[in-house]
Order: sequence, then C-alpha cells, then structure tokens
Amino acid sequence: MAIPHNKTVQEALDVLAVIVDGLSGIRQAFEEPPDQLAVFPAALMYAGGGREEYSKPILGQHTLICEIHYSRKDMTRAVQALMPYIDLMMEALWTNWQLSGAVTEVRAIDYAMEWDRTYNSVETVALVFSIEVNSHRG
Repeated sequence: MAIPHNKTVQEALDVLAVIVDGLSGIRQAFEEPPDQLAVFPAALMYAGGGREEYSKPILGQHTLICEIHYSRKDMTRAVQALMPYIDLMMEALWTNWQLSGAVTEVRAIDYAMEWDRTYNSVETVALVFSIEVNSHRG
C-alpha cells in the first residue's frame, strides 16, 4: 500500500476503524487490539505486514487486518451473526476504495472464518479480513 500525500499506515487503520464502526450491529471497533473484548460483535484493526520500494514516488503495498469477533457460547448464533459482515465489509470497502484518501487503492480483500479463537481467555469465532492496499508517498 503506498500512502498518498505522506499518509501513514496508522491513518489508514484509523479510517478503516471508522468504516467498520459504521457497519450495522458492530458494538465496538478498536483501532488497535484491546486487552479484552467485552461486547460482541467487536472489531479490531491492525497492520498485518507490508513493504515499500524506493522510487519516485515511494511505492508501498500493505495488508490491513480487521477481525470481527463474536462470543462462541452459541456457535450457531455466532456464525449467523458474523455472516452478514462478509457482504457489508466488501460493499463498504469497495465504496470507499481509497479509504478516504489514506491509500491509493484497496487492491484485494480476503476473508476467513476462524471457528476456534481465544482472545485473552475469551472464546470467540472471528471473521478475519485481510485488506491489501497500495499507496505512494514522496
């Protein structure tokens, strides 16, 4: 992800958190992983990895991660609660494909349902999005 106009990866995560917080039903959206998850569905964002190549401008490719968690106390309910977020997230990201100017473009979106997650001793089901973005700076 190359970041236009000297935007930072953190700024892209901040915009992503605002987008996710606006999805119907999300009770909490964290720009950084919290110590505990107390209400569900809860979303957290972080940088998953990336690289930059020196050129004029500097070109970058980064992966932003968004995890949406739901308590695993009732597996059927957890899956039913998380499934709509696949389409909601895709629509929200393709509609705002430059993350409000924080990136040049959202290049690809992958997702996976992780059935057996534990987040600081809380058992959850997690819908994990890997969002590949491009940007440039300098």
